[in-house]
Amino acid sequence: DSGRPTGSLRLPRRPGTLKPPGHGTKGSSSGRHNPPGRNTYLGGTLLPHVQSLTCEAVLSVDKRVSNQADERRSQGYSYEGITTARLLEELSNHADPSSILKLTTFDGSMDVVDCDAINARYPGGFSLAFIDGEHTNEAVFSDFLHTTRVLSKDAIVALHDSWMIYSGILNIISYLDFQRISFHFRHIGDNVTAFFLGRYANEALLPATITSVPFHLNTYIHAAREQLWKFRREEIESTLQSEANEGAISWRSGPDAGAVA
Repeated sequence: DSGRPTGSLRLPRRPGTLKPPGHGTKGSSSGRHNPPGRNTYLGGTLLPHVQSLTCEAVLSVDKRVSNQADERRSQGYSYEGITTARLLEELSNHADPSSILKLTTFDGSMDVVDCDAINARYPGGFSLAFIDGEHTNEAVFSDFLHTTRVLSKDAIVALHDSWMIYSGILNIISYLDFQRISFHFRHIGDNVTAFFLGRYANEALLPATITSVPFHLNTYIHAAREQLWKFRREEIESTLQSEANEGAISWRSGPDAGAVA
């Protein structure tokens, strides 16, 4: 055992239909994957693990709400019509039916999942989780806390769209520091960051593809904050412009359209 995470840590961006789960080893030497995924949308990055011959089980946890809260905009984003049935239908178009049997889905959030039942079923725990659900600071902190209940001692928790939830990340760091839990945190590419726990907290054991890029937490948080506020500002400006345009159209089409005072 080299002490390195087994398999690839390639976590692609959502292409509009499919979202990332996690993967990792069950136990320290079994080499079998048990990826828990959250808000897997239509299953795109569940697919490689569903199809993998070394993947023993896949767990997907998703609230499946019609409208999801988001740090970027007060009204959130619509997920109307996105259901677990649709996820399974999409996966069935690409994966063998027998492979899909390894997938367990749960419609809800991590704070209501029966973690004791999961741990009884998978006593070795999950070694990698991918959190990509409700993009709010409160939700990511809650997801992290409850996800750790089903992780193995040596685990990786990756977060997607991290720039939106930088305050939640800082809360997680404060929590781990307070609990005196060893960890290593870094940006690992694209919009993905990760917390490395247990033996993976030792940076020397991580792949060079991850550690070769210099990372400074304060610089990352500053850039994330700037990106989020830039998005919010543009969103507000767009909304105000739309409202102004609608007001002008309404005024021109009123009963006194064309009248000059």
